[in-house]
Amino acid sequence: MSISFPIQGLMSRCADVKWRKMERQELSRNADGKSFGRSLGPPLWSGEWVTAPMRNDVYAEFESKLNALDGIIGTFYGNDPRRAYPRVSGSSFTETSAEIYAIGGDNKSLRIEGYPAGFIISAGDYLAFTYGSSPTNTALHQVLETVVCDGSGISPFFEVRPHLRAGVVVGDPVTMKNPMAIFTLEPDSIEPSTNGVMHSSVTFRGVQLIL
Repeated sequence: MSISFPIQGLMSRCADVKWRKMERQELSRNADGKSFGRSLGPPLWSGEWVTAPMRNDVYAEFESKLNALDGIIGTFYGNDPRRAYPRVSGSSFTETSAEIYAIGGDNKSLRIEGYPAGFIISAGDYLAFTYGSSPTNTALHQVLETVVCDGSGISPFFEVRPHLRAGVVVGDPVTMKNPMAIFTLEPDSIEPSTNGVMHSSVTFRGVQLIL
């Protein structure tokens, strides 16, 4: 049986993360000292994950998933494990059939429908959805404003980052339970370590892949 990508399950063993929105920008100055900034493209999520110590037999199984990536060639699902669920609901959150209800003309705001009346979407929460013609086009966004869904389960407009990409449309299904994006490893970023004789852990870094 062949291995399918993106590989799942890598986040379940992670105990620590350095997570950031990696801006792709540059700053230049002219002869008068004036500064000019420009964006070279949409930002990408970047993560450095550290697993909890595992028994060596369990670690070997986890290591095999990392090795299956063949360095930067394969892909895996990654996220910020600190916010795997909406803030208000926590791990008891049950996903429903939510979807994008409306998209703002600024391409950085949207409304969601399908959650219960009074459901709170908090600043700092994450949401994910697939978009476009390919199921591997996966968007991961952080919520910037706290909003409350109305009696019909529809949220007000709220901003997210990064901005919405081309191809996102009304009706795209949304998840806020363990929302993920697709990542590739950074070159030579797998750093294993031992924790005594019986346990091992590993650090690995990845950058979001946009297909």
